[in-house]
Amino acid sequence: MRDLHLTTLFSTAGTLRNAISKKLLTGEALGLDEYPCIGPLDDGEKRIQYLRGLIFDNGKANLYSYRNDAFEVWRQLQRRLQDHPVDRVVIWAGGDGNDYVFVRMACWWLKDMIKSF
Repeated sequence: MRDLHLTTLFSTAGTLRNAISKKLLTGEALGLDEYPCIGPLDDGEKRIQYLRGLIFDNGKANLYSYRNDAFEVWRQLQRRLQDHPVDRVVIWAGGDGNDYVFVRMACWWLKDMIKSF
């Protein structure tokens, strides 16, 4: 079975990749580098500007300087799934507000992809 494991954070995706390498899970893991519980959710450009104003690394460099649209990662995921379909998408989330919004975002962005799974 071809699984795609989705999570908001790169660090969680790394943990999932480790489990995959040890044959504890199958498929591949993808972290979307998202914090869905904060900022606007209706405009990708406004959202990335909001995140740029909040999130910096230790050297005070902006962590989102490489992106112009917060939703580009979702469009890339859609294209990836069209080009390389999977048998199922596994969304890794907990019970906090961030993960609640992430699950809803994933379902919304992937709603048209479901037919191909």
